Amino acid sequence: MTCRSFLLIAGFLLVGVAAAPTVPADTIDLVGGGQISGRILEKKGSNDTGTVIIAINDQMKLAVPMAKVSKLLLDSEFAGYSKAAAAAGDDPEKHYELARLCATQELTAHRNYHMQRAIELDPDHSKARSALGYVQSGKGWILFEEQQRNRGLINSGGWKLPEAIALEEAKDEAALTAKRWHREVASLRKAALSNNKNAAESLAALQAIEDPLAAEAIADELAKSAGGKQPKAMRLLWVQKLGQFRNGPAVQALTLAGVNDADPDVRDEALNQLTQFGWRSAAGLYVQMLDPKKSSNRDVKNALAALLRAPDPELWRVYADALVTTHETEIPAGAGTNAGFSQNGNGSFSTGSKKVVIKEDFKNPDALLLLREIAPGADFGYNKQAWLDYFAEQLTSYNGGLNRDL
Repeated sequence: MTCRSFLLIAGFLLVGVAAAPTVPADTIDLVGGGQISGRILEKKGSNDTGTVIIAINDQMKLAVPMAKVSKLLLDSEFAGYSKAAAAAGDDPEKHYELARLCATQELTAHRNYHMQRAIELDPDHSKARSALGYVQSGKGWILFEEQQRNRGLINSGGWKLPEAIALEEAKDEAALTAKRWHREVASLRKAALSNNKNAAESLAALQAIEDPLAAEAIADELAKSAGGKQPKAMRLLWVQKLGQFRNGPAVQALTLAGVNDADPDVRDEALNQLTQFGWRSAAGLYVQMLDPKKSSNRDVKNALAALLRAPDPELWRVYADALVTTHETEIPAGAGTNAGFSQNGNGSFSTGSKKVVIKEDFKNPDALLLLREIAPGADFGYNKQAWLDYFAEQLTSYNGGLNRDL
C-alpha cells in the first residue's frame, strides 16, 4: 500500500487513547473529544444543520447533530489502517513513523497510541519521547510539565513563578481599580460643579481622594479641563491632588501642564508640585524641548521658563546653547512673495515658485536668566562663546567653591 493511499484511508479513522482498534466499526469522532462506535445508517441534511444516525447495537440507535461531529470514520475504510498498524509489529521506528502519518491527518488518538507504543518498545526513543512532551533529566525521562512543576513553576499563560503570577494579578487588579476611578471621579466632578444639594459633599469627596490609582483619572480630568471648560479652582484642585500621589502618571501630567497649559496659574502650581517630587524627570523632558530641530521657539521658551523654577549648575552648557536658537519655517510652493525677518534683523525674500525654508534666530531671555542664576556676577549677554569660555575657565581653576557644582 502506498503512503498516499494510507493517508487517504487513515484520514477517516480514529482509535482510543489507550489502545489501537482491533475490531472494525464505524465511529463518530465528536467535537471536543469522545467517540461513538457502531454502524452508521444514514446521514441527513447539511454538515451544519443535519444529523447522522448510528446504530449502537440491534436495540439502540442515536441521532447525532452534525454540528457536534468532527469526523465520520467508516468501517469499510478501516482495513487499510489496520494493515499498516499490523505491519508495524514490534518495531519502534515503524510505530513512530506511523504516528507521524496519523498526525498529518489530525488523528490525535492514533498518533498518541503509536508514539506511546514506540517508547514502550524503545524507552530511549528520543523523537517519540519529545513528541509526547518528555525531556531528559538527571533521573531519566520526565514529562516537561512535571519538570516545571518540580521547579515550582505554574502554567498560567506560560510557565511562571508564583511570585510573577501574583504580580500580574496585582497589576490586573490595579488596572481595574484605575478604570473604576475614571467613572467615580467623573461622577463626583459633575456633581461638585452642579448647583444641587450634593455639590459640597461631592467636592469634599474629591478633596479626600488618597488612592494613587486615581492619578490617571485625575490627570485625564486636568487635560480635558483645558480652555476654560472648568473653573480655575477645580483645575488647581486636580494639580494639587496629582502632587499628593507622587507616582508616574501624576508626574507625567504635571510635567506637561508645567509647559503646555494655557493658564499661567495652573502652570505655576504644576511646577510647584514638581519641585517637591518628580523634578528630575520633568527637567529631563524640558531639556529635550530645547532642541530647536524638534521644538518651536514657543516650546523652547516655555521649557526655559519651567527650568527657571530650579536652576541647575550642571546644565550650564545646555543654558548657553539655548541663548539663541535657530528655527526653520517652511513656506509652501505657490504662496506668492515671501519675506522673513528674525529678531536681529536677518531675513530672507523669495517668490513663490517653490517651497521656501526660512531660518530665524531667536534670543531666549530665560536662558540668560538661568546662566546669571548659576554664575552670580558674570554676565556676557547673548554671547554664547563667552559663557562657554567662562565656565571652562571655572572648571579648570576648580577651587572647591561654586565651581564644584559646574
